[in-house]
Amino acid sequence: MARSPSSNAVTALSKAKRLARSLEGVCGVDYGFAFKDGKRTDKLSVRFHMNRKQRLSRLPIDQRLPNTIDGIDVDVLEIGYSPHAASPRAPQRLVQPGLSVGNLKQRTTGTLGAIVRDLATQERYLLSNWHVLCGGPEASVGDIISQPGPMDLGSKSPNEVARLERWLRLSEQFDAALGRVSEGIDLSEQLFGTALVSTATVAPALGMSVVKSGAVSGVSRALVDGVSGTYRIDYTGFGDGPEWMQGFRLVPDNAAPAAALSLEGDSGSLWVERTTGRAVGLHFAGEDDVSPLNDYALAHAIDEVFMRLNVGLIAA
Repeated sequence: MARSPSSNAVTALSKAKRLARSLEGVCGVDYGFAFKDGKRTDKLSVRFHMNRKQRLSRLPIDQRLPNTIDGIDVDVLEIGYSPHAASPRAPQRLVQPGLSVGNLKQRTTGTLGAIVRDLATQERYLLSNWHVLCGGPEASVGDIISQPGPMDLGSKSPNEVARLERWLRLSEQFDAALGRVSEGIDLSEQLFGTALVSTATVAPALGMSVVKSGAVSGVSRALVDGVSGTYRIDYTGFGDGPEWMQGFRLVPDNAAPAAALSLEGDSGSLWVERTTGRAVGLHFAGEDDVSPLNDYALAHAIDEVFMRLNVGLIAA
């Protein structure tokens, strides 16, 4: 049977909402069923929703909740809320780093890393990996770059956002390519799913905390644990062969919530410094499911990529 709050409960709830403004970690207040040992009961209470419950003995007195408010029991729910963001693998009005992109002809799909400008002409380009925007030696200048990439289109019509322009050869030890932005495309330099906008670059350093927005894994956090490296990557599936690539290695940041560091489809995403938003690296490879230490990723130092392609950040 449906039950509405009594007048006393309404008054208690109003007081609870005012109290919540002075409490840390509260992300909601309402009136509803109380929970015990993770199971809902029939008992009604004023409920404080907390990001994380803490032992009463560890809380300052001014942060402790009362057991009742105006005779209405108080309950605490450990829970968090966030808006459901749009999918990076769906068509988007704004083209921005972190979205799915790919070569329509080659049927390759990955992640848009950055929106950059040619240092000579100031033209705008989309930056990702060679194996995402080219997808093989058959690629040619003018190939359509679609958002989302072909593997994420399903029954939807292709959405041209760029045309393949130029790239680095894998024999140069870098997996990077550019697509010239097509007419009428709205751009945002904000990393999808974050508030970060890169306006500068920085070299990778051991222990540096970084984040990326991948089209498949979403926003993930890592630590740089190896620099100035060369890594043998097999590009046979893209019509090439094993190549030694320059870069640095990343591993999970244990201080962050557990999340996939790298999944297929994340190739081409941009690693940025977590505290400053400065661009650090272009993601080009991840775990192979062979090693027991298989949660890792590889990226090229972004300054090296920019220098070789003669591009820079739009806002730099």
